[in-house]
Amino acid sequence: MISVSFRGNVYNVKKKKGLTSLDLSNKGIKDIGEINNLDNLVELELLDLSNNEISEIRNIEKLTNLKYFICDNNNIYQIKGLENNLELIFLSLRNNKIHTIEGLDKLFLLQKLILYGNQISSLSGLENLVSLSSLDMRQNPVFFDLRRIFGIRKDGYFLNPQELVIKCREHLGNGYIAPEQPYSQEQSKRPVKYKTPRTYEWAKGLGYCILSFIVMFIIYAIFWSMTY
Repeated sequence: MISVSFRGNVYNVKKKKGLTSLDLSNKGIKDIGEINNLDNLVELELLDLSNNEISEIRNIEKLTNLKYFICDNNNIYQIKGLENNLELIFLSLRNNKIHTIEGLDKLFLLQKLILYGNQISSLSGLENLVSLSSLDMRQNPVFFDLRRIFGIRKDGYFLNPQELVIKCREHLGNGYIAPEQPYSQEQSKRPVKYKTPRTYEWAKGLGYCILSFIVMFIIYAIFWSMTY
C-alpha cells in the first residue's frame, strides 16, 4: 500500500468516493517538504492538509493528477506552487492569510475556488479561470464591493462566477473594485427591479376601495339633489 510518513507516523493513501486520497489534516505540519514520499504519489487525486501550520504551498509539483487540494485553516500568505497541478478542479484555501489572488493562471480546469476568510482586496488573478462555476470570497475585504455588483446566493456563493471572470478580463482593468466605484459602467445601465412590498399592495387596494366609495357617494348625492 502506498503511504507517506511524518515525524515517524505512517499515513496510507486510501480510496475515498472513488478518488485516490490522502488525509493529513490536524497533524501539526509546518512544512509540506517534511512529508516523506509525498512527491512520489503521482497518482494522488485528493490531498487534504487542513488545520495545520503550513505557511507555504510547496513540494506538490509532481502530483500532476491532483484534482482536489484542500489546505484550509493554515498560515498561507501567498498562492503559489500550483503551476504543475493542471488537473485541479477544486481548490480550497479557507481561513488563511492570503492578500492577493495569484498563481492560478494555468488552472484552466478549476471549477470551484474557496478563498473564504482571507485578506483579499483585489480581483486580479481570476482572469484565466475559464471553467470556474463556484466561487466563495466571503469574509474578505473585497466581498462587500462584490456583493453590490454581482448576484450572490444566500449561502454566499456567486450566482455567475464566469460573469465575474469576464468582467475582470474585459471591464475592470487590473480587477480592483474600489469602494468609491460601486458599479461598473455596464452595470449602471441595467434597469433596477424593485419588489413591491405586500403592505404597500394592501394599502393601495384599500385606497381604491375608499376612493370608489367616495365617488359613488358624490354621484348619489348629486342624483338625489336633482331629483328632490
